[in-house]
Amino acid sequence: MRGVWKRLSNTNAWRSFHVPRPERRPWRNLAHPGQDTLTNPIVLVEVFSDATREYDRGQKFTLYKEIPAFREYVLVEQEQVLVETFRWAASGSWEPRTCENLDAAILLESVNVSIPLRDIYRLVFD
Repeated sequence: MRGVWKRLSNTNAWRSFHVPRPERRPWRNLAHPGQDTLTNPIVLVEVFSDATREYDRGQKFTLYKEIPAFREYVLVEQEQVLVETFRWAASGSWEPRTCENLDAAILLESVNVSIPLRDIYRLVFD
């Protein structure tokens, strides 16, 4: 995963982290050199703040769903141990999962990666 802040093309939405598909497809932002945008992320991760919580869950998630390669959305609370994942299912819907146990892990099936919550919250709740 990349821990960067980048603007999503054609939106004013910014994401915290992303996992790109193997064939990276950046969009060159000619108006703002150096602010290129990856147009084919598989996984997007948002760390909530009080100011962004509702936007990240609602309008931003709706915008992300328009990305054809997008398969998993991870929402991380910073005030408590709580990680929500939304996975695109073969049934054509987004399946939610919630994890609140510091000794558990989330599985990002689209990239075959398991991340312990203890690693996510290291230096926060240890």
